[in-house]
Amino acid sequence: MGYLVSVIIPVYNSEKYIEDTIKSILNQTYDDIEIITIDDGSSDESAKVIKELISIYKGKKTIKYYYQENSGVSIARNSGIEKATGKYIAFMDSDDLWKDTKIEAQMKMIEKTSMKACYCGFLDFFQEDNLTKKRKMKLLSGRILYDFLKDDVICWTGTWVMEKSLVDKNNIRFTENCNWGEDLEFFFKIAAITEVCCVGEYLALYRIRPNSLTTSSSFLKRSEDIHVLINLDKWMKQNADKLIYKNIDKISNLIYQFRIPFSLINYTYAYINTSSNEDIHKNFNSVYEKLYTNHMKNLSLINGLKSLKLYVKLYLMRFRLYKYRPRKNLE
Repeated sequence: MGYLVSVIIPVYNSEKYIEDTIKSILNQTYDDIEIITIDDGSSDESAKVIKELISIYKGKKTIKYYYQENSGVSIARNSGIEKATGKYIAFMDSDDLWKDTKIEAQMKMIEKTSMKACYCGFLDFFQEDNLTKKRKMKLLSGRILYDFLKDDVICWTGTWVMEKSLVDKNNIRFTENCNWGEDLEFFFKIAAITEVCCVGEYLALYRIRPNSLTTSSSFLKRSEDIHVLINLDKWMKQNADKLIYKNIDKISNLIYQFRIPFSLINYTYAYINTSSNEDIHKNFNSVYEKLYTNHMKNLSLINGLKSLKLYVKLYLMRFRLYKYRPRKNLE
C-alpha cells in the first residue's frame, strides 16, 4: 500500500476527451490514486461523462466530481488542491494523457531520492495524425530552477507529482484571473523551495488538436505572462528565507535579463510569422510596444546562445515592422 496521490483535473467543455483522460489515470499501474475533477462551468456533456464513469467504477476507483461557476483554470486547480486528501498531488488537463507507468515510476523515484517533487518528460501528441514527438529538453534532477528559468528544463503541468505539504506550508497557489503563465509561476516556486527529482522517460502526452492550435491573435495575449514573471520575482525576494537558493540576485537577473524578453520576443515573433499583413498593420501599436518596451533594454547574453538568438529575432522583427509603420517614422 503506497501513499495516496490526488490527481486534480480542471474540466471545461471537454466531453470529447475527458473519458480517455480519466481512463489513462484509472489504468495506472500505481493503485493508490483519487481523481478530483473540477467542472469549471461546462455547458456540454462533460458532467454526464464523468458521472457515468463514477457510477461504473464505484467501489473500485475513487473519482470525485465538483462543480463551480466558470471562474478559470487557476481557481479550479486551487479548489482541487483544497479538496485533495492525498499526501501527494498531481495535475492533469482534461484532454491530455498519461502512459500507464507514470505515477508508479515517479513515486519510486521520490522514494529512492527522498525528494518531495518529481517530474518526467512528455511528448507532443498530434491527435489528427495520431503521432507523438519529443521536444528538445534536459531531464535533470536536483536544483533545477536555473535551468528551468533558462528554458533548458521544460516541466509542463501534467508531468509533476509533489507532496501536498509543499504547497500548503508555503501557501503556493495558482494565480487567479490569469490567462497565461500561471502554471509556470506555480512550478517555478516549487523548484525554488525544494530539490526536484526526475524520471528520465517520456510518460505524459500533451494533446495538440487541430482546432485548439494557438491562433495568431492569442500570441500577443500570451506575452502578458510577463506580469506573472514580475510577480514571481517579488515572491522570490519576499520568501528568500524559504528558498534553497541564496543568490536571489541571480534568479532576478535570469527573470529580467532573459525570461521576460524570452516571452515577449518569442510570442511576438510567433504572432508576426502567423499573421496577415493587414492584421499586423491593425495591431501595429501593440506589437510596437512589445518590441520597444523597456524590458527589452534588460536583455543580455546571460543565457549564451539562447540569448543571442533572442537578439536576432528582435532585430528581424523590428526591421520587418518598419514597413508597417504609420506616417510617423519609428523612433
